[in-house]
Amino acid sequence: MIQKSQTSNNRKEYIGRIIEAGLLEDFIKWLASKGIDTSDPFLLDNVDEELLTEYINRMNLAEVAPNPIEEEMGTKDSTTSLEPRNVKPRTPPRRK
Repeated sequence: MIQKSQTSNNRKEYIGRIIEAGLLEDFIKWLASKGIDTSDPFLLDNVDEELLTEYINRMNLAEVAPNPIEEEMGTKDSTTSLEPRNVKPRTPPRRK
């Protein structure tokens, strides 16, 4: 669960999680149900971080799955194997 006391730098991360999950429209409807004016022009950067945190926790977006590309490339962790996953070594054809 995400703590409410984290820095405002996480605001963009929270918004990114909502967008990546495809829940932007649902989030805006949820904000409207909370009494937030979502009429034009509406900036997500102006949304209170407590509301973002509440929605992230409500939708279980606090734990994000690791990026498979970063895992394969080994950029996330230097100890990650550089071998491609789910690839079997090619066996040479049999001689007749």
